[in-house]
Amino acid sequence: MSLTSAAIAYAAAGRKVFPVAPRGKVPYLQGECGFLAATSDVEVVRHWWTNYPTCNVGIACAPSGFFVVDVDVRHGGETTMRRLV
Repeated sequence: MSLTSAAIAYAAAGRKVFPVAPRGKVPYLQGECGFLAATSDVEVVRHWWTNYPTCNVGIACAPSGFFVVDVDVRHGGETTMRRLV
């Protein structure tokens, strides 16, 4: 599945998405408040990924019910993750 298709599918399912820098984690639309610009409007999402097709797909966590665990394996993250699980 392409990044564009994934972004549209998440938006169509009601998830608020936003473009993230290609191969990165930073919101791409800095001038538009980054993750605060997240939307589930499929036409807006289609427009973004038509213009920025290599952007990763970010999903706004709050109030979606998602949460994020970022495991930094270079600093003992695997051990910490095992303890959390």
